[in-house]
Amino acid sequence: MCGTPTCPTGRPESYGNPFAHDPPPAWLTEEVRRAHWNAAGPESAQEAVPFQMLARVGQPRPLDEHPRQPVQMESMNDVRRMFDGYDTGVRYADDHLARIVALLKEQGLYEDTAVLISSDHGENWGELNIYGAHMTAGEATCHIPLIIRWPGVTDSLAGRAFEALHLNVDMAATAVELAGGRTPKTWDGVSFAAALRDGNDEGRDYLVVSQMAGACQRAVRFKDYLCIRSYHDGYHCLPDRLLFEVKNDPHETRDLAAQRPDLVGEAMARLDEWHGDMMRTATHAQDPLWTVMLAGGAEHRRGCLPAYLKRLRETGREAWAEQLAKAHPKEL
Repeated sequence: MCGTPTCPTGRPESYGNPFAHDPPPAWLTEEVRRAHWNAAGPESAQEAVPFQMLARVGQPRPLDEHPRQPVQMESMNDVRRMFDGYDTGVRYADDHLARIVALLKEQGLYEDTAVLISSDHGENWGELNIYGAHMTAGEATCHIPLIIRWPGVTDSLAGRAFEALHLNVDMAATAVELAGGRTPKTWDGVSFAAALRDGNDEGRDYLVVSQMAGACQRAVRFKDYLCIRSYHDGYHCLPDRLLFEVKNDPHETRDLAAQRPDLVGEAMARLDEWHGDMMRTATHAQDPLWTVMLAGGAEHRRGCLPAYLKRLRETGREAWAEQLAKAHPKEL
């Protein structure tokens, strides 16, 4: 389910708004919205649309084709519309999934059917001042759902939630093993079929995730923390290293990097360990992240800086324009 302003969201207006009386998340207050509004970054509060569509911002009814998704967070009413629009899209998809399950049951196939539900990515809904886009290596983009129903394996686990760390590629390895096959040695995925069979909430010690579309970043998810290393900040004026205690701060509102250099150091050591492991088994001599960096940085940002600096200056954010120009002189 894609909820970005430029993606066909697929839920008709006749579906209504099941969340009309629900408040927006408590963490995204007017104070936070106002700070985001005055800050910089494509897909931020003032530009909650892909950068190339900025020219349409400010029309009487911008992006009419997706009225559930505002293109600017000009008020808390817009924030609420954004959440309601996305939540409605998720509910609409859930209803159709329920129809598939009901049909399987009607045909007597459900008890013998494995069901796996996941996603290719999450979405930032205000996290790091990104609205309706998946442009970071942060928790909001990279923490994806995984629901598994495997006959004869998960029957006693119905309704149970697990918190162990897994990569999305681990699901493929797990499905192969549960189906009676063997995971190819060239795969990076690690099966957790044994943990499912035993009902154990066990996974990897840490994860490394990447972002190369809206920024060039790698993040290490370990213990209760997430540490983001930025190589290209995607024009959001982010520091090179960010640290969040995502268990208690899942929306990444408090950067702890300066307070906990020990944890930043631990994360960077794990990142270096992971990189060495990956390059020893890689089929290409160069890390794909550096291929992207050599090509000009994050794909959705290439060639956009001059126009974005102009946009910042026109909207009273001259200081941010100067900071970005200083950070990315080769892109001017």
